[in-house]
Amino acid sequence: MEYSEELFTYLVEKYGSMVYRICYVRLHNPHDAEDVCQEAYEKLFIYLSKPGYFKSEEHIRSWLAAVASNAGVSKLREAYNRKRADLDDEIPFTESEYEKKELLDCVMRLDVKYSTVIYLFYYERFTVDEIAKALGTVPSTIKTRLKRGREALKTMLETEI
Repeated sequence: MEYSEELFTYLVEKYGSMVYRICYVRLHNPHDAEDVCQEAYEKLFIYLSKPGYFKSEEHIRSWLAAVASNAGVSKLREAYNRKRADLDDEIPFTESEYEKKELLDCVMRLDVKYSTVIYLFYYERFTVDEIAKALGTVPSTIKTRLKRGREALKTMLETEI
């Protein structure tokens, strides 16, 4: 893919909300999520200018998810950033997704290794292979995390009902 300002703008518009939501699921804080998104866009800008780095738009989508997820982990490691914001902070989801907010809140309370894979799989419609590639692991690890995450989510929902 050849770099152009139009291509960069198109990619930010098309995948911007996905990148933000991935960051928000990782960080639980809208301001930190915006900062991490900005970092992801800066990296995208740099890597788009490298001829032949991206093979396809699907490669860019997966790469953006990995960058957002990894940058979120780095942000979490910062000592001053260990507090979480209220889950009632505004998130840019569609109206139909707001109806599922209770479930999403439960997903976000899971351990981050489970919440990330569940979010990418169910909300962003990534395949197991795409998640594995984005997170730098193998598909069997992702399948295990999905299974354990579902079990933890089921237990959480049963205790709240």
